[in-house]
This record gives sequence, C-alpha cells and structure tokens, in this order.
Amino acid sequence: MKKLTDNLLIYTPNILGLLAFYFSLIKTSSDVSPIHKIIGVSLMLFGFLFWVVSVKYLGGFHSRDIRPKVKLQTKGPYRIVRHPMFFSWIAIAIGAEIFFQSLEAISLLAAFCILLIIRSKREEKYLEKKFGAEWKKYKKKVGFILPKLRH
Repeated sequence: MKKLTDNLLIYTPNILGLLAFYFSLIKTSSDVSPIHKIIGVSLMLFGFLFWVVSVKYLGGFHSRDIRPKVKLQTKGPYRIVRHPMFFSWIAIAIGAEIFFQSLEAISLLAAFCILLIIRSKREEKYLEKKFGAEWKKYKKKVGFILPKLRH
C-alpha cells in the first residue's frame, strides 16, 4: 500500500500539471494581453532555468525517489528553498496559467500545487529522520517551497 501511495504522490502531480498545460493550450483566451504573455513566458523560463540548476546541484543524486545514501544538499538553489525543483514546477505552471489564461486549468493547477506540497512534506519526514540535527538547522534557515523573508 505504501508503494502505491508513493507512486501516486510521484506521478499524479505530473499528470495534473500536464493536464493543466493541455487545457491551457486548447482553451487559451483570445484576448491575452502582451504583458501577460511576457510575464508568463518569463516565469516559465525562470522556472525551467531554476530547475536545471537545481538538478545540476543534486548531481548523480537526482531521481524520482530519495536515495538512501544522499548527502544533504544546502548549496546553490538549496540555499534559497528546500525544494527548488518543486518551486520551479510551480513557477512554470503559474507562468503557463498567466500566459494562456485558461479557467479550466486553474483547478488542476491548485491540485498540482497541493500534491507537490504533500509530497514535499513526506520527503521532509524522511530527511529529518536521515539527517537529524543537520536537517533541523537547515529547515530553520531555509524556506519550504518559497524563500524565507530575511529580517
């Protein structure tokens, strides 16, 4: 049962993201302003580049599962947020929504974000168990999916 739950949390957000993008493409509002297009494309490009850098910083440890011998990564984009790849996917999804302005995709986008958060929380339980005090210190310093505002 745990394996089924894990697989659902891994693949469902991806499927919802693709469905939202599909609905955005077929139901694009014809009166999308140029500024919305620029903002949407900029967010999608930023999200993609942030994702590429995040994967690069993980090196050989990037996979759909958390690898048991993984070292806690706290450099690069991991200095900014604890889940930079999820942050990237959300930025891409929001950018696509701004660009395409599809009402049908908004509910899928919300479900996509909720499932990513659930998956992130599950990963964090594992990481806390694996890294203990090192994880707790890192968690206090760095934002979850959005950067922490510094005082």
